[in-house]
Amino acid sequence: MNPSYGDSTNGAHGRARVPDPGGGYDPDAERDAGYGPSRRDGTGVVGTASVRPVSPPPAAAGRASVGRASVGSAPVAGRASVGGRAGALTGPGGPGVLDPVEVPGGPAGPRGPRGPGGPGEGRGRGPKGPRGKRARRRNIILASVAVFIIVAGLIVVGGTYYYDSVPEPNQIALPESTTVYYSDKTTPMAKLGDQNRTIIPRDQIPRWVQQAVVAAEDNSFYDNKGIDFKGIVRAAWNNVTGGSRQGASTITQQYVRNAFDLQGVSYARKVREAVMAVKINQKYSKDEVMGFYLNTVYFGRGCYGIEAAAEAYFGKHASELTVAEGMVLASVIKQPEGTDGFDPGKNLANAQDRWNNYVRPNMVKLGFLKPEAAAALTYPTNIIKPDSSSTGAAQFGKDTPTGFVVHHVMDELSHQTDVNLGNLKTQGYKIITTIDKRYEDAAIAIADQGTKGSIMSTQPARLQADNAGIYSDPVLENGDPAGLHFSPGSTMKVYTMTTALSQHISIDSYWDGPPSKVFPGRGDDYAKAHHLAGPVTNSDGDACPKPTYVCTMQYALQVSTNTVFYGVGQVVHPDKVIDMAHGLGIDHIWAPVTDPATGATHDQRYDLDKYKGADIYPSKLGGELAIGQYGITVEDNATGLATLAARGVHTKTHFVDYVMKGSQVVYKARTQQTTPEQIGLTKEEVDDATWAMSTVIDNGLPKNRLSGGRKAASKTGTWELCHDAASCKAACQAPTCKGKTSANSDAWYAGFTPQLATVVHIGSKDPKDRSIAFYDRPGHEANMNGANTPGDIWKKFMDTVLAGKQKVALPTPKHVGRVDAGNAASPEPAPSTEQGNGGGNPTDGGGGQPCVPPQPCVSLPPTPDPSPSRKHPGG
Repeated sequence: MNPSYGDSTNGAHGRARVPDPGGGYDPDAERDAGYGPSRRDGTGVVGTASVRPVSPPPAAAGRASVGRASVGSAPVAGRASVGGRAGALTGPGGPGVLDPVEVPGGPAGPRGPRGPGGPGEGRGRGPKGPRGKRARRRNIILASVAVFIIVAGLIVVGGTYYYDSVPEPNQIALPESTTVYYSDKTTPMAKLGDQNRTIIPRDQIPRWVQQAVVAAEDNSFYDNKGIDFKGIVRAAWNNVTGGSRQGASTITQQYVRNAFDLQGVSYARKVREAVMAVKINQKYSKDEVMGFYLNTVYFGRGCYGIEAAAEAYFGKHASELTVAEGMVLASVIKQPEGTDGFDPGKNLANAQDRWNNYVRPNMVKLGFLKPEAAAALTYPTNIIKPDSSSTGAAQFGKDTPTGFVVHHVMDELSHQTDVNLGNLKTQGYKIITTIDKRYEDAAIAIADQGTKGSIMSTQPARLQADNAGIYSDPVLENGDPAGLHFSPGSTMKVYTMTTALSQHISIDSYWDGPPSKVFPGRGDDYAKAHHLAGPVTNSDGDACPKPTYVCTMQYALQVSTNTVFYGVGQVVHPDKVIDMAHGLGIDHIWAPVTDPATGATHDQRYDLDKYKGADIYPSKLGGELAIGQYGITVEDNATGLATLAARGVHTKTHFVDYVMKGSQVVYKARTQQTTPEQIGLTKEEVDDATWAMSTVIDNGLPKNRLSGGRKAASKTGTWELCHDAASCKAACQAPTCKGKTSANSDAWYAGFTPQLATVVHIGSKDPKDRSIAFYDRPGHEANMNGANTPGDIWKKFMDTVLAGKQKVALPTPKHVGRVDAGNAASPEPAPSTEQGNGGGNPTDGGGGQPCVPPQPCVSLPPTPDPSPSRKHPGG
């Protein structure tokens, strides 16, 4: 949930402001509400009404003691500096951090002075012998030298102060995570970036979280001048007298070190750091500095800043953190990683010890909590375990079933020219996609092979039903085109039929469709002489009915007759089929190309935005285009069907809705649409194509029909891998192919209602066994076609996502165009060669076609009478 922060007085947000008489905010009033002195610079505060511990007695301003911080000399495991700063980021939250830091502990914290495992633990004072006295004198001399160095350093500080340039915090550009969201605008799909950081305004950071950080990291924060002089002297003394190496870094110094990328533990670095800390302290209020710090500091788990940490550790926004949760995150800062770190997900004992024995006592000592309120706190049990795939990880979502969507998003935003968005990974963008999470979840649950209970999870492991489109992602990849393409099989006949309709050829026109047929270049003498392909054939039962083997184009689509649609392609010209397919939504097509040097073949992609049909037919593609040999993407096929579902209005596929930076929309996708007339169609022609497709599902296997009588239009498709023992042995050498005499390589089910178009493709991801099959009984593989497993997935998905939605009727067919434009004569002459726009039932004198077998009788409205069912649907 993303709560609104428009009104900080809204009690629903868990915050309350306590005004002082001067119009600001009264820290004493805040103390009375259960919190001690939280600000000592006179500026306003934001308190809370959600947690109300009892206050300690008021303390005088400036009472807080100086923290004794200890810094170990060993670097923290797993930390690395990250460079690459881009343009300035502004905002009330201040900048973020570039790299993790080594930060101080406290006087009683683990490994701090007098703390568990730290210097001074269990040390007593024994007798002083001569050797001990000499060592003491030596240490005093060394300490005196160190103090002299410190004084000299302060002189340098004074000298450097006037010429050392300190950039403004809001001039520092630090990387923020970019998050990709579903269309609901709240559910993250993926997070991108080298550092997981979301900069937030400081008024979204609860006061008690800030206080916990002071208690854990710098007890003197509200009193010091950016540096802690006592801490510096104490650290120097400890360093030269044999104690652990100490850094004496205040919160301001830690911020400076990270924000300005000052690394190392040298005194020169400390001097420069001190100069900049003093300047920052003079220019900004303590609250502002705290806001800068909490948007930069590293919390482990790849998280920079309090917002990312709150999400990673507790799955909530920073504004929703409780006192106890804020203390957990404050405890982590000292050492978020490593075997001795304080991440409770990795070292619970250490984390609880620091929370109980250091941070909580300091919250009381500094007046932030009353003793009884502190005693009542319990260590949180809702801490999320570290998980690289969770939404709190620095990056997630690229290796999930929706990963291809993320690549499409990066492709789309990288190639748009409306606005320069810079580095998409590091600008902290909120990208809202067009992907409906309910639909995506249903698709994954039904079709993802890795999801238990899905239809695919019980099928052969080599199968896959993903990789929907092609993209060029220069953000997460190298920008080369990536993705898969597949032979569309008989689903391509939809585009061939639509091309014929656009040329005024009726779906009621007659075509020759025998089981096998010779065409120019296919099975004729020229083809034989040049070792070209043989005649075009049909699968069993897919020819037009005996004895004439003549049927209408609609019937041929219903039973998926190859010999008819190859002939339709020759009549309308394959280059026109390419152009029509592009108009409907097919943006890419692949054709095999032979390397003249090696003789090897590979598929060459043709971008149809750049190539017209005449550019690639017949030079690159043959007449087999009409029946689906040449590869396309699943995404393009779905777009083409969506155009038909929208009665010919084509909307260009886009994955991005808009992009936000903070609260501002910085990019809004422009919807690109074309009308049927621009494509070269009329709505009546599209309606006829839809009706013809509806007969596929109405007369096909009952198991593919949608629940509740919901009407749909569909087309199955398969592409053959091999057809006899010899071709199967040549096409597949895997053990699983042994003994096969036929196999398919691609199976499709493509269909739509007026509300939704869905295309399912199943192929093999095993390069050694490209055959596709389904288990028709345990352990036995049966050859797969479009009507079985793809059809099962299509039906279950459509039924799931359309459940409860209104049933919308398909448009009524108009039967426009010429019925005499086919390559065969009607078994019985029709009374008219041109259908009227209104169609009609032939028995009532309308302008329709008579009921002459094998032509199905037309009954308008609402639907045609059933035609004979095909023996083997799936085409």
